[in-house]
Amino acid sequence: MGYSFVYNADTSDDDRKDDELRFEFGIFIDGTLNNKKNTETRKIVRGETNEHVIIDPESRHHKANLHKEALDYEKIKAGRILKNEKLEKPEDYTKYIKGVYRNLLDKQGTDNSYSNDYTNVARLWMCCTEDYRVYVEGMGTIDMEQDDGDGFMFGAGVTGIRGRVREACTRVVERIKAETDKPKNGKKIVSQITLDVFGFSRGAASARNFMYEVTKPAYSPNVIAVQDGYEPTYGYYEGTRAQKKYKKVLADTDGVSINTTLLVDGFMPEFGHLGYCLLEKKLITPKELERLEVVIRFVGVYDTVSSYDELGSALGGYNFDNDVAELHLNSTRFQKMVHFTAKDEHRTNFALTRINPSAKAIEKNFPGVHCDIGGAYEHGPEVVDEIGTSLKDNHFKRAAYKILFDPLAIYTKSGLEELTEELIDQHWYNRGELVINKQYLPSVYDPVGLTILDALYYEKLTGTKKLVRKDYSWIFAHFMEEFYKTIVMKPNFNLKTVEKYPIPENSFLGSVKKHLHDYVFGEGKEWEFKTDAQLEYESKEREKLDKKLKALENNKQADPAVKTVQDNLNPTYYKSKTDKILPGDNTKPEKTEPSQLKEVVIYGYSVQKALRILRHDYCHWSSTRDWFGMEPNGGFFSAPEEDRKRKFH
Repeated sequence: MGYSFVYNADTSDDDRKDDELRFEFGIFIDGTLNNKKNTETRKIVRGETNEHVIIDPESRHHKANLHKEALDYEKIKAGRILKNEKLEKPEDYTKYIKGVYRNLLDKQGTDNSYSNDYTNVARLWMCCTEDYRVYVEGMGTIDMEQDDGDGFMFGAGVTGIRGRVREACTRVVERIKAETDKPKNGKKIVSQITLDVFGFSRGAASARNFMYEVTKPAYSPNVIAVQDGYEPTYGYYEGTRAQKKYKKVLADTDGVSINTTLLVDGFMPEFGHLGYCLLEKKLITPKELERLEVVIRFVGVYDTVSSYDELGSALGGYNFDNDVAELHLNSTRFQKMVHFTAKDEHRTNFALTRINPSAKAIEKNFPGVHCDIGGAYEHGPEVVDEIGTSLKDNHFKRAAYKILFDPLAIYTKSGLEELTEELIDQHWYNRGELVINKQYLPSVYDPVGLTILDALYYEKLTGTKKLVRKDYSWIFAHFMEEFYKTIVMKPNFNLKTVEKYPIPENSFLGSVKKHLHDYVFGEGKEWEFKTDAQLEYESKEREKLDKKLKALENNKQADPAVKTVQDNLNPTYYKSKTDKILPGDNTKPEKTEPSQLKEVVIYGYSVQKALRILRHDYCHWSSTRDWFGMEPNGGFFSAPEEDRKRKFH
């Protein structure tokens, strides 16, 4: 059988034989609606390639771009082929215009793969050598095409989690084939494949599933029924329908029919789809497959969100709660794994799949939401239209008075007022950035044309920030590269992330990075937010404790029951067996003050003050009630403690 074992050190070529070929690849699987090619094309076309450009939907520059693209879309609909000389392939502009066009799904509020910035997965890929890096597009995306609903909503289909895992296997084999096809390698045997895997969001789930896939043992194929034409019909009468005919075929675990000549002793080959593709491309024989070593060396993932249901439907429902078992997300066949997670993410469909920490598996939690850690935000203003609504948040912080139905609920805004105060207390927003407005419902007309119920509305809480920066997310590209280089000695990174995405050391963000670095690589503690009320309470408690300690130190009364005990055997070296002051003893103890921890300072601010600035200026508010799949946890029928709190798998 083959070997999918993990070494305790970086792989070495010292023992490689002349007839062997050993390969080493980094697999970079992007997140949902993240696509490096689509992002790059949009940046080039719109003149937004500078990392520090601010993307403002209200700017004249942005509106002019959208207007031009809308006009060009109409020209393309009429049959014209348009070009843009800025692009490497000018004819790709026509594909771009078709792909960036906002369809019905986008109008529900979701971003598309063209509007997002690069993720940390893409940033890491950009810093690696050409022969090492293998990029796989994020779920729901296709290069230069419109985004795919199944992949985006359910992680399903060709652009879903399993589809991307299979694609990663295929691309690795294509890279191997490119080398084995060279005349100098014609008679050499593929003996070892070393893989590092990176991923974000569903791409992180794909990376973890990929580990399982490429270390999978041989297994029996499944039997499935596929359509094989139609049953013969005899005669015709109204209402006759052709009956489909089916045949049984063998398939892999994804239900994809297989070439039965590639079975090994009646079993699917070892190493899952990777092993199957190696045999299919004739890059290896079944005998050589038995001796093949597949090494999972480093796994670097950001905020694993699976949200997977291959049979999911917006109308028929879906189940995201069984993903850990269904996708085998807890595989441990790796040398080193690092998982960076977002402490403040709280959307319904963004439950976090944690790892099991161990000596070789590290998980670190950071302030911010999903894309604050994994990337994909641009610099720019942030407008969240429905942070909360009177329809679903009227109960906020009112558990004692919660009722199942209140016909007047949509006309009260006490719950939204409390939510407003909560967001201000948590320093996500300043007071002037939150507004409660009325959202009018469509008018309803009676049969004779008179307007009725014209004044129906609900109230919504809208948050607006003039600018939220994206460069906080760069820190986690820096940290991932640093972790990687602790176990991999080879120069697979030909660019340093700290140079391509620089953060000045003497800046506020540089000081934040230093503080987090001590938590990640040193003895620092996880950065926990405390409200002003919490800080005030802790301050008062410290004052009480200090007073008690000082009172004890100033108490000069000895306990009369305590007497000294002399050592008669050696009076020269006699020492009292008690540390209390005896009556009549004029010796005074050294005066001491209650010990205090040295306050950690970040760029001139206390830790809590710095976290307040970080939340407001660098972290985003991810949830909204008016976008499909972006709703916060909690709601009218939920307990208050569940409101906007993340779920875990």
